[in-house]
Amino acid sequence: MKDLFYIDEFTPLGPLRIISSSKFIVSVFFLEKNNDSLNNLVIKNNKLDILQKASLELKQWFCGDRISFDLPLFFEGTCFQKKVWNSLIKIPFGETRSYSDIAIDVGNSNAYRAVGTAIASNPILIFVPCHRVIGSNKTLRGFSSGLWRKKILLSLECYRSKL
Repeated sequence: MKDLFYIDEFTPLGPLRIISSSKFIVSVFFLEKNNDSLNNLVIKNNKLDILQKASLELKQWFCGDRISFDLPLFFEGTCFQKKVWNSLIKIPFGETRSYSDIAIDVGNSNAYRAVGTAIASNPILIFVPCHRVIGSNKTLRGFSSGLWRKKILLSLECYRSKL
């Protein structure tokens, strides 16, 4: 991808950066010290329609007015990672799946550890809901942006899905 653009959004869980090409969302992450290298992106135009749409959908999601996203996404990763990330998109709002469930869905029931590694590399947080994946024993497992965020994201979804 040649040109990348970004917009920063303030969310109840901290500032979030949405990065896109002119046609696709390519990355979404919480702004923290470990992401400093991505702060050097050149903004050519952060008023792109796709960024404005992503920003609006994210705000609607946090306000409880949206349960799914309608954005074009582009994944840069291995074939296996892409399968895992596409599997995450299929998890319904307010529901969870285990790492084993995702491994079965991508065609290799023994690959639950590899699934965990792929999920940890998810480049598009929230829009690709890796926060909906929990341990087989229903416990929270890792989240690249902190377990506290995962817990809140799941709580928001579970509460709203019961309304």
